[in-house]
Amino acid sequence: TGERLTLVFRGNDLGVFEVATGKRVSPPMRHLYESHGFVVSADGSRSASSSWDGRVIVWRVLFGPVAETFGAEAETFDGHTGRITDVAIAPDGRTIATAVFNGEQPDTNHVSIWDRSSGRVVRELDDVSASSLAFDGSGDRLAIGTYDGTVQIRDTSSWGINRSFRAG
Repeated sequence: TGERLTLVFRGNDLGVFEVATGKRVSPPMRHLYESHGFVVSADGSRSASSSWDGRVIVWRVLFGPVAETFGAEAETFDGHTGRITDVAIAPDGRTIATAVFNGEQPDTNHVSIWDRSSGRVVRELDDVSASSLAFDGSGDRLAIGTYDGTVQIRDTSSWGINRSFRAG
């Protein structure tokens, strides 16, 4: 609504704050290690955070007069093989993308595509060292920013590279 803001601060601590007062309106939401990615779903009902602890947590973030369940952990996506540097939620809320980084074995860096309802990986996009992820407003494309400055635009129907260019 523009009245609340979700922040990652102090490494692994996340919180929802009122913009006007700066007051925290959520209980603590935490990862074990530093959190590096955070996104709010298109409808504002969920947020997802990624961390170097190898987990992605989808949080319920419901605002309103009836139920306010700030920071209730809804779903956890475990099983990553490295640090999670970013996370993105498709506009329909059914697909989650995670950027996996393994500094010790760089050839294992990849993007995982998850089906949110089953909690399972449905696709791995190999050989991409992603630093940032974002779905477009339609969910038809996923933008992947890489550590070498390349941007890949992937078509989500095939996950093939639609376009690639160097940023900057």
